[in-house]
Amino acid sequence: MSSYYDLLGVDTLATEKDIRKAYRFKAKLLHPDVNPSPDAQLKFQMLLTAYETLIDKNKRYYYDNKLHSSYEQRQNDYNRYAKYYQQSYYNEWQKIQKERKAYEAKLKHEEFLKNRLRFRSSALYYPFYALLYFALVFCYLFGVTVLAICGYLIYEIHFTFIFLLSPFICGGIYFIKCTGDWYKSAKRYF
Repeated sequence: MSSYYDLLGVDTLATEKDIRKAYRFKAKLLHPDVNPSPDAQLKFQMLLTAYETLIDKNKRYYYDNKLHSSYEQRQNDYNRYAKYYQQSYYNEWQKIQKERKAYEAKLKHEEFLKNRLRFRSSALYYPFYALLYFALVFCYLFGVTVLAICGYLIYEIHFTFIFLLSPFICGGIYFIKCTGDWYKSAKRYF
Protein backbone atom coordinates (compact mmCIF):
# COMPACT_ATOMS: atom_id res chain seq x y z
CA MET A 1 0.00 0.00 0.00
CA SER A 2 1.38 3.38 -0.96
CA SER A 3 1.54 6.28 1.47
CA TYR A 4 -0.33 9.55 1.18
CA TYR A 5 2.90 11.15 0.02
CA ASP A 6 3.07 8.68 -2.84
CA LEU A 7 -0.56 9.33 -3.78
CA LEU A 8 0.10 13.03 -4.06
CA GLY A 9 3.53 12.53 -5.61
CA VAL A 10 5.39 14.66 -3.07
CA ASP A 11 8.34 14.12 -0.77
CA THR A 12 7.90 13.54 2.97
CA LEU A 13 9.50 16.95 3.57
CA ALA A 14 7.08 18.75 1.23
CA THR A 15 5.69 22.12 2.30
CA GLU A 16 1.98 23.01 2.36
CA LYS A 17 2.47 24.90 -0.89
CA ASP A 18 3.92 21.79 -2.56
CA ILE A 19 1.08 19.64 -1.23
CA ARG A 20 -1.59 22.06 -2.53
CA LYS A 21 0.08 22.27 -5.92
CA ALA A 22 0.34 18.48 -6.19
CA TYR A 23 -3.29 18.06 -5.08
CA ARG A 24 -4.59 20.48 -7.71
CA PHE A 25 -2.62 18.74 -10.43
CA LYS A 26 -3.78 15.25 -9.43
CA ALA A 27 -7.37 16.39 -8.82
CA LYS A 28 -7.59 17.63 -12.42
CA LEU A 29 -6.57 14.16 -13.60
CA LEU A 30 -8.60 12.02 -11.18
CA HIS A 31 -11.83 14.00 -10.72
CA PRO A 32 -14.82 11.79 -11.63
CA ASP A 33 -16.20 14.47 -14.00
CA VAL A 34 -12.98 14.39 -16.03
CA ASN A 35 -11.74 10.80 -15.60
CA PRO A 36 -14.05 8.22 -17.25
CA SER A 37 -12.54 5.15 -15.49
CA PRO A 38 -14.89 3.19 -13.20
CA ASP A 39 -12.68 3.57 -10.15
CA ALA A 40 -12.19 7.34 -10.58
CA GLN A 41 -14.50 8.09 -7.63
CA LEU A 42 -12.47 5.83 -5.30
CA LYS A 43 -9.14 7.25 -6.45
CA PHE A 44 -10.39 10.79 -6.01
CA GLN A 45 -11.66 10.01 -2.48
CA MET A 46 -8.27 8.57 -1.58
CA LEU A 47 -6.56 11.66 -3.02
CA LEU A 48 -8.87 13.92 -1.02
CA THR A 49 -8.17 11.97 2.20
CA ALA A 50 -4.44 12.21 1.58
CA TYR A 51 -4.68 15.94 0.94
CA GLU A 52 -6.80 16.60 4.06
CA THR A 53 -4.43 14.57 6.21
CA LEU A 54 -1.23 16.17 4.96
CA ILE A 55 -2.46 19.76 4.85
CA ASP A 56 -3.56 19.72 8.53
CA LYS A 57 -0.49 19.95 10.78
CA ASN A 58 -1.91 17.80 13.60
CA LYS A 59 -3.19 15.07 11.29
CA ARG A 60 0.09 15.08 9.37
CA TYR A 61 2.09 14.76 12.60
CA TYR A 62 0.08 11.69 13.70
CA TYR A 63 0.20 10.22 10.18
CA ASP A 64 3.98 10.67 10.00
CA ASN A 65 4.41 8.96 13.36
CA LYS A 66 2.22 6.09 12.25
CA LEU A 67 3.98 5.86 8.91
CA HIS A 68 7.39 6.02 10.57
CA SER A 69 6.56 3.28 13.09
CA SER A 70 5.17 0.98 10.40
CA TYR A 71 8.23 1.77 8.27
CA GLU A 72 10.50 0.84 11.18
CA GLN A 73 8.58 -2.41 11.67
CA ARG A 74 8.91 -3.25 7.96
CA GLN A 75 12.59 -2.31 8.10
CA ASN A 76 13.14 -4.53 11.15
CA ASP A 77 11.34 -7.40 9.43
CA TYR A 78 13.39 -6.84 6.29
CA ASN A 79 16.64 -6.73 8.29
CA ARG A 80 15.75 -9.92 10.13
CA TYR A 81 14.94 -11.78 6.91
CA ALA A 82 17.90 -10.24 5.12
CA LYS A 83 20.26 -11.51 7.81
CA TYR A 84 18.75 -14.97 7.49
CA TYR A 85 19.08 -14.98 3.70
CA GLN A 86 22.54 -13.46 3.82
CA GLN A 87 23.60 -16.17 6.23
CA SER A 88 22.12 -18.91 4.06
CA TYR A 89 23.73 -17.42 0.93
CA TYR A 90 27.01 -17.07 2.80
CA ASN A 91 26.83 -20.69 3.96
CA GLU A 92 26.09 -21.80 0.41
CA TRP A 93 28.98 -19.70 -0.89
CA GLN A 94 31.31 -21.21 1.74
CA LYS A 95 30.22 -24.70 0.75
CA ILE A 96 30.89 -23.96 -2.93
CA GLN A 97 34.31 -22.48 -2.08
CA LYS A 98 35.26 -25.55 -0.03
CA GLU A 99 34.19 -27.86 -2.84
CA ARG A 100 36.14 -25.80 -5.36
CA LYS A 101 39.27 -25.81 -3.19
CA ALA A 102 38.96 -29.55 -2.63
CA TYR A 103 38.61 -30.11 -6.37
CA GLU A 104 41.62 -27.90 -7.13
CA ALA A 105 43.67 -29.67 -4.44
CA LYS A 106 42.69 -33.03 -5.94
CA LEU A 107 43.80 -31.87 -9.40
CA LYS A 108 47.12 -30.58 -8.04
CA HIS A 109 47.72 -33.82 -6.17
CA GLU A 110 46.98 -35.89 -9.29
CA GLU A 111 49.38 -33.71 -11.29
CA PHE A 112 52.01 -34.10 -8.57
CA LEU A 113 51.62 -37.88 -8.64
CA LYS A 114 52.04 -37.92 -12.44
CA ASN A 115 55.17 -35.76 -12.22
CA ARG A 116 56.61 -37.91 -9.43
CA LEU A 117 55.98 -41.07 -11.45
CA ARG A 118 57.68 -39.49 -14.46
CA PHE A 119 60.62 -38.42 -12.25
CA ARG A 120 60.95 -41.90 -10.76
CA SER A 121 61.16 -43.43 -14.22
CA SER A 122 63.79 -40.94 -15.43
CA ALA A 123 67.56 -41.47 -15.39
CA LEU A 124 68.04 -38.67 -12.85
CA TYR A 125 66.13 -40.41 -10.07
CA TYR A 126 68.95 -42.46 -8.50
CA PRO A 127 71.64 -39.75 -8.67
CA PHE A 128 69.28 -37.25 -7.00
CA TYR A 129 68.21 -39.86 -4.46
CA ALA A 130 71.85 -40.41 -3.49
CA LEU A 131 72.45 -36.64 -3.46
CA LEU A 132 69.51 -36.18 -1.11
CA TYR A 133 70.99 -38.54 1.48
CA PHE A 134 74.47 -37.09 1.02
CA ALA A 135 73.12 -33.57 1.60
CA LEU A 136 71.21 -34.78 4.64
CA VAL A 137 74.26 -36.35 6.24
CA PHE A 138 76.45 -33.36 5.32
CA CYS A 139 74.02 -30.82 6.82
CA TYR A 140 73.60 -32.74 10.05
CA LEU A 141 77.35 -33.20 10.36
CA PHE A 142 77.97 -29.53 9.62
CA GLY A 143 75.47 -28.40 12.28
CA VAL A 144 76.84 -30.83 14.86
CA THR A 145 80.43 -29.81 14.02
CA VAL A 146 79.64 -26.12 14.52
CA LEU A 147 78.03 -26.91 17.87
CA ALA A 148 80.95 -29.15 18.89
CA ILE A 149 83.56 -26.50 18.00
CA CYS A 150 81.63 -23.85 19.92
CA GLY A 151 81.28 -26.15 22.91
CA TYR A 152 85.01 -26.96 22.83
CA LEU A 153 85.99 -23.26 22.65
CA ILE A 154 83.68 -22.38 25.52
CA TYR A 155 85.00 -25.26 27.60
CA GLU A 156 88.71 -24.67 26.87
CA ILE A 157 88.97 -20.87 26.79
CA HIS A 158 86.32 -19.42 29.06
CA PHE A 159 82.61 -19.64 29.75
CA THR A 160 82.08 -15.99 28.71
CA PHE A 161 82.84 -16.99 25.11
CA ILE A 162 79.27 -18.25 25.00
CA PHE A 163 78.18 -14.65 24.33
CA LEU A 164 80.67 -14.27 21.50
CA LEU A 165 79.81 -17.65 19.99
CA SER A 166 76.02 -17.47 20.52
CA PRO A 167 75.34 -16.60 16.84
CA PHE A 168 77.25 -19.71 15.78
CA ILE A 169 75.47 -21.86 18.35
CA CYS A 170 72.07 -20.58 17.21
CA GLY A 171 73.11 -21.07 13.59
CA GLY A 172 74.12 -24.68 14.23
CA ILE A 173 70.86 -25.47 16.01
CA TYR A 174 68.85 -23.76 13.28
CA PHE A 175 70.81 -25.63 10.60
CA ILE A 176 70.03 -28.99 12.23
CA LYS A 177 66.34 -28.12 12.61
CA CYS A 178 65.99 -26.86 9.02
CA THR A 179 67.74 -29.93 7.69
CA GLY A 180 65.00 -32.14 9.09
CA ASP A 181 62.29 -29.87 7.69
CA TRP A 182 63.63 -29.68 4.13
CA TYR A 183 64.35 -33.42 4.16
CA LYS A 184 60.70 -34.15 4.96
CA SER A 185 59.49 -31.89 2.16
CA ALA A 186 62.02 -33.25 -0.36
CA LYS A 187 61.33 -36.88 0.57
CA ARG A 188 57.82 -36.74 -0.89
CA TYR A 189 59.33 -36.50 -4.38
CA PHE A 190 61.15 -39.82 -3.94
